[in-house]
Amino acid sequence: MKIKNDNRGSTLLFVLTAIAFIGLLGVAAMSATITNISMRKIEGETKKNFYDTDNVIEQIRAGLINLSSEASGAAYQEVLEQYATICEDGTKTAQEEFDNCYIRNMLDKLSDGMSSFDGTTYNYDVTKMEQLLNESERNAFLKREILDKGENKLEVHKKERYIVLRNVRVEQEKNTFSTRIKTDIRMEIPELKIENGGIYPEYTNYAILADNKVKLDGAWAVNVDGNVYAGTKERTDYGDLSKRQAGIELNGGSLKIIADYLISRGDILLLGDSRLRIGDKTANQVCNVWVENISTDENSNHSILEINGSCNVEDDLEINGKNNSVYLSGEYYGYHCKKNYLPDEGSSWLNNNIDKNSEYNSAISLNGTNSTLNMEQLSVLELAGRAFISRYGTESEKNKDIMLGESVSVRSNQIAYFVPEDFIQRNVDGTYQLDYAKYEEYLSFSVKEYINQEQSVIPYYLKRSSGEECYYYLNFKNEALAEKFYEKFYRYKSHTISSGADPYMTKEGIRLADGKQALLLSGAVLYKEKDGQNVGIKLSNDELKPTLLRYAVRKGREYKSRQLGLIGTLPEASKGEVRLEDKAKLPLFERIVDVDKLKNDAALWERNQKTGAIYKDGILYGNVILADGDINWDSDMRRQYGTDDDGNMLPCIVVATGDISVSDDFEGLLLSGRDVFLKSGGISVTANPQKIKQLLEADTTKIIVSYLKEYKVSENSSEQINYSKYVSYENWKKNKD
Repeated sequence: MKIKNDNRGSTLLFVLTAIAFIGLLGVAAMSATITNISMRKIEGETKKNFYDTDNVIEQIRAGLINLSSEASGAAYQEVLEQYATICEDGTKTAQEEFDNCYIRNMLDKLSDGMSSFDGTTYNYDVTKMEQLLNESERNAFLKREILDKGENKLEVHKKERYIVLRNVRVEQEKNTFSTRIKTDIRMEIPELKIENGGIYPEYTNYAILADNKVKLDGAWAVNVDGNVYAGTKERTDYGDLSKRQAGIELNGGSLKIIADYLISRGDILLLGDSRLRIGDKTANQVCNVWVENISTDENSNHSILEINGSCNVEDDLEINGKNNSVYLSGEYYGYHCKKNYLPDEGSSWLNNNIDKNSEYNSAISLNGTNSTLNMEQLSVLELAGRAFISRYGTESEKNKDIMLGESVSVRSNQIAYFVPEDFIQRNVDGTYQLDYAKYEEYLSFSVKEYINQEQSVIPYYLKRSSGEECYYYLNFKNEALAEKFYEKFYRYKSHTISSGADPYMTKEGIRLADGKQALLLSGAVLYKEKDGQNVGIKLSNDELKPTLLRYAVRKGREYKSRQLGLIGTLPEASKGEVRLEDKAKLPLFERIVDVDKLKNDAALWERNQKTGAIYKDGILYGNVILADGDINWDSDMRRQYGTDDDGNMLPCIVVATGDISVSDDFEGLLLSGRDVFLKSGGISVTANPQKIKQLLEADTTKIIVSYLKEYKVSENSSEQINYSKYVSYENWKKNKD
């Protein structure tokens, strides 16, 4: 058999093998492509699901940012409305109150309503959280699981100033793809930028700010409805009380002030026949009065002063004129007995450390005849100092102040401390001392235990037309013994005290609310019994004397703060001495107004004055008047700047480096570098804080704002806060429990 070598058919086999191989490669490639496409789809669906889930979380965060903005705005408004009260209370700052309001508002918006604002941990209401999402997204929110596990916690970290929502969980499941995100959401309390203690400058709440005086000279039925400040910057020789200056001065006429605050670096002074009413008890309108002294002049006659509110007096209330009447209701704090205070002084401070200087003691004195001092409507009467026989006004440099045993005194009470010449024992060397035997026989009781043995009496010189005369008064070991002596003198010589006081007191006399008021007294109080005939005395309480120290330091610093910047919490007032010693320095006008800019610009104005109407979006908000010099607000000024086209009152801000004289009705803010004169009877000066703030907000061209140093509202406005930065994630987890 013959075998042939033949290659036919091999090519076909090779082709078939190649085709099979290529087919396998194609199938593999196709399979890989399909797998890749499938994986990409899965990855895409997973990413989409994740982004959708994350978007739900972001929507919740966005909703919380809006809630935070709303809560902050509401808190901002609450603090603004209550700002004066917050400062007066002094227990918390405006920022602290803002934090409290913010937390309260957020709890209202998020909590389940089952907890009160007393703790730190609450449950947030998942249904309220769902309202932050649109309807299609709400199914992603794991409400039931969170509730079942009790994980929906809302924690308040007040000290650290934030709120946190625990275990906010979201799950999205689409086409068998599922993504779960779990996170905590932290909401920090926005930082409210408060300049000088307030959101709006405090001066926007005032009707009158005079850097020297507010004066009324014979005009009757004048009304001021709004806060008042008087700076007494033109006083000289502060240390000389004979040159002390009134901030609120009436020389005849009548003035009614309805205000939350009346502040003066100087005195309230009534001369001539004057009537001054501050606050109104019948209308329940109270005023916080902060002044250096309150007095009626020795030449005043039939003057009447009524104060309803919290009366805070650095030094004295003196009734010096004839037939004068003072009616006090609310609270009266005469809080000083020293020039300054040391932080380590304890409970013995009062007995050993009262300044024997009338300049630094808060007391009440009746020096004029036929006087009335009615304090029946006071719930608190505090007098930390003592009355003195003062060296001032005697024209003798040899005199010293002589401390008495009373905190409320009538001029005739000096008889208790006066030592007649018959009881002075003179020695051959020219020295003198009390003749104890004769004096004790006259009094019918022993006095040696009360008297300073080294110098038993103090000389007091008065200049007469015939020459200088010398009188002698007892010199006590300390203040407590001076009061004890007065108490004993009253018991043994009550008729002398009563008969001596009769010319100085009407039947109403000095009247207290027997047993119905808190008395914080350094010394004794002489008062008239309800029968209008007899007098009595109230004594100090040693247990309450440490309280006087706390009042002295706290109220002293608050008064210092209000003199410098109207509010009670200025940082600079908490440093250094408690008192503002040089009251002519650091004038308030220069704190508020850029005086240099005003003077420089005014040189280019006609008559050194500029006026402007404040418009915004076509709405007239009011007018401003600027002047380097004096301004006279009369009927022409009122028609031109103080009323609109329909004759309605239009708010106005008047800023003048000189005096402002007011002889017609005014609404707005008067800001004077010197005096404000209330010239005409029957006029009204009315504050309108809301409209003044709106006017300043509307001053986009800075007609007035550019001259006001402290105007910071646009920087502090809650609308300027970027709330998104205050809401953040913590403990963020994906697909983990």
